[in-house]
Amino acid sequence: MTLFPQASPNTTWSQLEMQDLALHELEQTMAEFHGDPARSYLAGYSMGGVGAYRIVYRSPKKFAALIVPWTAPGNAEPGVR
Repeated sequence: MTLFPQASPNTTWSQLEMQDLALHELEQTMAEFHGDPARSYLAGYSMGGVGAYRIVYRSPKKFAALIVPWTAPGNAEPGVR
């Protein structure tokens, strides 16, 4: 099972509301399709990579692995690495 959330227009994955929306969608999808929480992986690329890092930072035990091949430096906030 794969879930591909898209950021709403004029938003970024740096915003908590978007991160919460993605996590909510994941929880609904896992419940509906009986997903195995021990095999949940999070991946992101570019702006999605920034969001993936932020989501894992907030929920470190929710995912078995994090895959971020590249992030967009312009999407990071000062002081966030």
